[in-house]
Amino acid sequence: ARQFLSKLGDLNQTQIFAKIESVEVFLFQKTALYRCNMAGKPAVLTRVVDSMTKNLRPTRAVAIDVANVVLD
Repeated sequence: ARQFLSKLGDLNQTQIFAKIESVEVFLFQKTALYRCNMAGKPAVLTRVVDSMTKNLRPTRAVAIDVANVVLD
């Protein structure tokens, strides 16, 4: 994951995922988290619960994202 991200330079998440086919984003995220876990490096996830600043109940997508964070 680090090798891939270092090749992309100083890009934000939207710019990074714009360079990846949409069907590959999920696999990239899972692969990056797996590699970080195997290397014992922390993986920082941002903007997972942005919608929760406006709504008290999580959307289905947010609930799934949080579940994936816990499981990964």
